[in-house]
Amino acid sequence: MTVRVGVVGAGWIGHEHIRRLTETITGARVTAVTDIDAARAAEAAAP
Repeated sequence: MTVRVGVVGAGWIGHEHIRRLTETITGARVTAVTDIDAARAAEAAAP
């Protein structure tokens, strides 16, 4: 089963959440990232 996750905030903590979600939860997939800085959100969302 796939768990789709959205992350709000693409700073250091957001990156850490993304890393931990994708490394520790089987089937977790980050499908959305948002941040006040659109470029930073796009960078965090890149595989």
